[in-house]
Amino acid sequence: MGKAGPAAAEVLFEAEGGVGVGTIEQIMWAIERLSDEELAQLSAWVAALDAVRWDAQLESDVAAGRLRRLGAQAVQDFRQHRCTDL
Repeated sequence: MGKAGPAAAEVLFEAEGGVGVGTIEQIMWAIERLSDEELAQLSAWVAALDAVRWDAQLESDVAAGRLRRLGAQAVQDFRQHRCTDL
């Protein structure tokens, strides 16, 4: 990975007063230039963020009743022995 050139953090985040925001293309360009260690750190962070967002979406769906029908169908299938042990 890590290509020659300015450090990704320097290219992406040189903004007055703090962290800047780039376009998706700029972000992808910067990611391509990360070292293996930096990429592993970023990957772990993205996976953790994805898990938090997944949990929030699931909680929202449950609270809104979006899964009620699926839950009822699963219980009915179980009671009628239409399930397979994992």
